Amino acid sequence: MCKYLGLDLGINSIGWVLVDNQELKSYGVRRIKSSQRLEKRNFRRKYQRGLAKIKKAFSSKLRTLFTKNYRLTLLSILTFVLFLFSFIFFEYWQLFLNLGIGGLISILSVEKKV
Repeated sequence: MCKYLGLDLGINSIGWVLVDNQELKSYGVRRIKSSQRLEKRNFRRKYQRGLAKIKKAFSSKLRTLFTKNYRLTLLSILTFVLFLFSFIFFEYWQLFLNLGIGGLISILSVEKKV
């Protein structure tokens, strides 16, 4: 009399078969609840979806800023550089400060129109 037990170990299940004298006696499958694995997978999917939405929104904002308002962006950068020059080139600080203030006023007037 020979008895054999065959096991099949899967990711989410265990299968078995019992053979006695070359006759199939019993078989079955048992599901394993891997709630931690499923929770991790669901969390990862939600996190990736949220991250993708944030990236898409940020890239669209940047694209809008540089395509539609590129003049305003360049003007803002130029104004910042002029204010920075007033600290670097201290001999001509009044010139750069006045140019920076003029740029700031033009930024505010352009933003009000947009």
